[in-house]
This record gives sequence, structure tokens and C-alpha cells, in this order.
Amino acid sequence: MQHDPTSVQLTVAIPPRLDVNTAPALEKTLDLAGIRELVLDFGECRFVSSAGIRMILKAFQSLSKTGGSLVARHVSEDVHRIFDISGLSQIITLEKKRREISLEGVEPLSAGVCGECFRLDEDTIVKLYREGVDPSIAEREKEYARAAFVMGIPTAISYDVVACGNRTGVVFEMLEAELFSAVIRNDLANLDRHAQTLTDVLRTLHAAEGDPAVLPDMKARFRGYLQE
Repeated sequence: MQHDPTSVQLTVAIPPRLDVNTAPALEKTLDLAGIRELVLDFGECRFVSSAGIRMILKAFQSLSKTGGSLVARHVSEDVHRIFDISGLSQIITLEKKRREISLEGVEPLSAGVCGECFRLDEDTIVKLYREGVDPSIAEREKEYARAAFVMGIPTAISYDVVACGNRTGVVFEMLEAELFSAVIRNDLANLDRHAQTLTDVLRTLHAAEGDPAVLPDMKARFRGYLQE
């Protein structure tokens, strides 16, 4: 159990089974006085019974009275299913446990400011963010890519968010194509044609319209960055 007094956040590790044998004892140790956010870490938990659900609900209701929040993190598929059946997933914030991958011995295909791209297999690649980058950025990129694909914007399919050590990444469909920068380097005699291709793609992107709640206006966001 970790309590950060500067952020009034309490993190509690949930045991492998949260049931009638473990939930009452865990509930007695929860001191929510002054807590604004309770984080329940389900990384090791494989099963939650009705007794565990009741304990979580009591904590949620107690925090709600003072404007606090409860987050369940690293939730496995089995536990998430229990939360869905019980209706708990409609009440509290759930963050699923990410699939772990290993890139030992794998060379990056490309690298940028925020991360690197690696080939996972013949069908997929992973864009792996650098250590320290907020994992929520990967979640947003996955959702933005899905929304863009549905709108008809030319982009690869995004599959899921994964973990690789302390880094987070997004798995994408592997496209059999060259990097645009490589195409230009190998065909410098036709720069005008490549510039026109890039212009056509950008026009397609900027002409796309969608629900701003799903796909925000990046032009407005970058204008804000420039003004700052």
C-alpha cells in the first residue's frame, strides 16, 4: 500500500483472489481520510467474488461523497469480465492489463523524438514510446488511428496497446511500403512529383471532418502550441 501525501493518492495492491477471505481484511486497512484518488492495482489478481465487488463499491461510494475517484488498473480479461457481469465496469474507471512483449535483439525500423518502430512479425509493427512518456498517449493514438481509418483517412489499422518493460507502445498493421523519406532519397530527380504526392495526402487529411470528441482538431492544438 502506497500513500503519496503530496498528491493525496493511495495505491493498493490487490491480492490474487479478492473474495470473502481477503476482502474484509483489506477493507479494514483502507484509510480514505483525505484521499482524492484511490488506485487499486489488479496486476496480480485473477479472481474477484461478490465480497470483493462490495468492498470496491463501498470504497467508491465513500470517495464519491468527498469528490474523490477510484481507478482499477492492470485489470486482466477474466477480472474485467467479472466487472462487466456485475455492472461495476459502468461505475468505476477500469484500465486493462496490457499485453507484454519482448523486443530483445530486434533492431528498430525507424526512430523519432517520441519513440521507435519495431517489426513484431510479418503482419504487425509496434510504435514504442520512449520511457517516461505518459501511457495515456499510446491509448489516445490507438483510438485516433481507429477513428481516422473508419473515416476513410489512409492509415494503418491499430490493434492494441502493449507494454515492453517500462515503455508503452501501439501495435499497428504492417504495411508493405517504403518510408516516404527513403522514396525521396532514392529518387531525387522527381522531387516535384513527390511533393505533389505529399500535398495530396495532406489535403485529404485536412479535408476530413469528424466528431471532435473522437478525433480532435489538431490544427487548433498546434496553433495553441505555437502561441505558447
